[in-house]
Amino acid sequence: MPKIKGVNLFTVFLLILALMFTFAIYRRVEEEKANTLYLITLKGAVSGGMADFLERGLKEAEDRKAGAVLIELNTFGGFVDAMTEIADLITGSRLPVYIYIRGRAISAGAYIALSGQKIIMAPDAVIGASQPRTVEGQEAPEKEMAAMKKMFRAAAEARAERTGTKLDPLVAEAMVDPEVEIEGVIARGELLVLTASSALELGYADLIAENRDIAISMLGLDELTIVQVRQTPVEGLVRFLTDPIVSPLLLSIGFAALIIELFTAGFGVAGILGLSCLGLY
Repeated sequence: MPKIKGVNLFTVFLLILALMFTFAIYRRVEEEKANTLYLITLKGAVSGGMADFLERGLKEAEDRKAGAVLIELNTFGGFVDAMTEIADLITGSRLPVYIYIRGRAISAGAYIALSGQKIIMAPDAVIGASQPRTVEGQEAPEKEMAAMKKMFRAAAEARAERTGTKLDPLVAEAMVDPEVEIEGVIARGELLVLTASSALELGYADLIAENRDIAISMLGLDELTIVQVRQTPVEGLVRFLTDPIVSPLLLSIGFAALIIELFTAGFGVAGILGLSCLGLY
């Protein structure tokens, strides 16, 4: 075998072949990554733990160049700060993010749903009833109510611009404030909750699908390979600790235990319990 400046031609041939093979494998892997649909289930109370879980899922989908993301949503709501964080993650994603409301998108869940590229609802799903409440369950102050109304209106207007859908942003405000009246839709004094059919009629849903598989097919994503993002044990613990019920409970127990410790000689169980609860909070 002849040589070129001390290099065996057979070696050069093998090197070129290896490079071609590597390039072909790389392209195949990239195509496989792009042909995936990431499925992220958001179920239960809207909390900081849920936001962290979604952030991790969306980042993984983006890093692996997924074709799209489908969020399966079923919630009665939760913390407002977590709600806005989740909505920002969805609207800020480089991938198209679709929302499938499997059961309920109540309170904070409605705002999250409005952030998606498209909203698909199960036939028995509902969306709305988003009046803000304090931790004690009382009506929120007027200032918070006004802010929430504007946030929902802005989310509805952004959805209309994003999808080209004609919708009345007052419908979104009526989900928040029972004083908003819309003729033929909701009377004054009632909080708006939309069924799947009424949401579709008013432009607050794009499709109605019996189940997730049908929703994926209707979106034209059935050719993609589904990758389900699963919650890790640590994420499960964080979601439990940041739950709207558990979190205030930790704070209350923590302070109560420390007060008991102040009236107790030495440092004992109450002090350890109090510091532990506050630390977890």
